[in-house]
Amino acid sequence: MVRLSGAMASLNQTSSKPFDSAHLTKVIESSTCGPAGKVTAIRFGTVIASRLARQADSPPGPASLSDCTGVRQAHTGARMEQTGVWSPNRETAIDIEATLGHGRSRLMCGRFNAADDPLNQVFEELVGHPFPGEPNHNTAPTESAWIVRQDAPGSEELQAIAATWWLTPYWSKTPKPKYATFNARAETIAEASSFREPFRRRRCLVPVCGFYEWQKDGGRRIPYYVRPRAGGMLLAGVWDRWRSRDRTQSITSFAIVTTRVTPKLEFLHDRQPLMLSRGGARQWMSRDATESDLDALLEPCIPIDLSVVPVSAYVGDPRNKESRCVEPVAASLAIDRDVH
Repeated sequence: MVRLSGAMASLNQTSSKPFDSAHLTKVIESSTCGPAGKVTAIRFGTVIASRLARQADSPPGPASLSDCTGVRQAHTGARMEQTGVWSPNRETAIDIEATLGHGRSRLMCGRFNAADDPLNQVFEELVGHPFPGEPNHNTAPTESAWIVRQDAPGSEELQAIAATWWLTPYWSKTPKPKYATFNARAETIAEASSFREPFRRRRCLVPVCGFYEWQKDGGRRIPYYVRPRAGGMLLAGVWDRWRSRDRTQSITSFAIVTTRVTPKLEFLHDRQPLMLSRGGARQWMSRDATESDLDALLEPCIPIDLSVVPVSAYVGDPRNKESRCVEPVAASLAIDRDVH
């Protein structure tokens, strides 16, 4: 497992340039080292990080920094059909692309894994019972997922509830917004019309086993599974309830909050979901949280130790829900939590 820790030094190699192992070796040798010669300041560029994780002749397992000069491609499979913005189906893709275009920086966190192991323990801690849902190793926007919210307005008690991952604001004229609302940007969440009221009054937790991100590598998009090294992961979310005018239809839905990316994950994307520590989760859900408390939580951070796992193109089809989605195809990368 390749470990990325400490401050990240700049590596001036972009995805448009060919892979240069000699250049990478030089960067590693010139990186800041501690007293014992331990490299503490390494940052892998986009292409280098992806290729480092794809070992041609080795099964998934630990890798070392010395492997960097012997990297060969092994991450094969059909070319992904994703655009810069993930969409759950062709119909929705038209709406999203018309609204947001194909820019990589616009949205992220378009798939996550929710299964009973390790979420049973997470739900036991939060609401006193195991994960109530069915395993879905490839949860996509517009699908139902289990979130944790306050049991009643102003209450400190929490409850688990199934909700649609695509927030429909309470004031919407239709149950299906024509714009993408499965992510809420931390920078604008307090002002955006769809999210400002939920942010003030209806924050929630989205317990997951991990999330997927696609990294652009030339003409391909390479899927990675980002998961905690131990236990489950808590993502920050906001929820809302929409009702039809005649009160015959009701939809409870949510969005996952995203932030600017931290340097340790920027080789994957320029944004990341807002991950919370257990203490941060309590503060996120507290009715006594101040504006400054919430502002601090919205800052980019990695509060838990992570593994970034290369997975197969199988996960690219949202109809595939089996555990095969998370099976590694090459060595994983270890990302250490931020220390404050």
